[in-house]
Amino acid sequence: MPNGPWCFLWQLPKLLSISPSEIILRRLFPVLFVLFAMGLSGASEAQNAAVKVNRAEMIRILGELPSAMPIRQDLQRLGFTGQNLELAVTQAESFYKDPTIAGHIADQVIAAYSNPSFQVEAQGLIWPMVSRGMGHLTLAELRYYYSVEQAMINALPTRECGRAMRGRFSDKQFADAMSRVAARLETGALREFYRIEFKAAKLGAARGPVTLSEATKQTVGAAIDARLDVLMQDDPNAGRMRAAMQNLSRADNKSACQVGRTFYRAVMTLDASNLRNGLLLIGRP
Repeated sequence: MPNGPWCFLWQLPKLLSISPSEIILRRLFPVLFVLFAMGLSGASEAQNAAVKVNRAEMIRILGELPSAMPIRQDLQRLGFTGQNLELAVTQAESFYKDPTIAGHIADQVIAAYSNPSFQVEAQGLIWPMVSRGMGHLTLAELRYYYSVEQAMINALPTRECGRAMRGRFSDKQFADAMSRVAARLETGALREFYRIEFKAAKLGAARGPVTLSEATKQTVGAAIDARLDVLMQDDPNAGRMRAAMQNLSRADNKSACQVGRTFYRAVMTLDASNLRNGLLLIGRP
């Protein structure tokens, strides 16, 4: 468990932007579960063989789902228009159609069916893949991705930003809030953000996470503390922010939001020797 003022980070929700694809996929998970169960009915003695067959069938079904889902309408409801809408639709569909990502999702469905005690990760199906893949990205890609996410956090209305930092949003509420901001991004920035997100998901589906040792976390944590001290030195609200860090869930929305935004600034302006690990710490795979 980390020590020092920076340990408030562990109170923050995982703020990696939740894609609309994640929300759509969560709605479909029970349907996929039923389809898989139907496929296995009557296959008791040859269950292992049936699982192999049905994994391929599950991947095929996932690839066909976008044409049956109101993805475009959902994204339009969130404010996507024009080129940004087309980018978002393509991004959402890509998660279902890519064989590596779809294969990982199929494995989750199969595991849930085969083992009643199996728990789908609390953060969903897509987010864990992206999180695991972040450690395999280049520093330039990590920095770009989080600079866009930082811009989105800064663009959230203070009340929504504060509720997000305090963990008072449901996954869907947070996904919708971040998506409404993403809908207004400059098209080139959104395109690159989605490219990196998709690349991370593919890497995360195929590889394990890059983990940081406790010693590294402490080193990076000390660097974050130093940057926070510098950034808050002349801030008239520094006292309120420090108090909010002690218990974010009980802080007011304005203070919690300012804490989150200042934390992002601190991490994004770390020195070169700590920047990569600081960015990985945000995702906390």
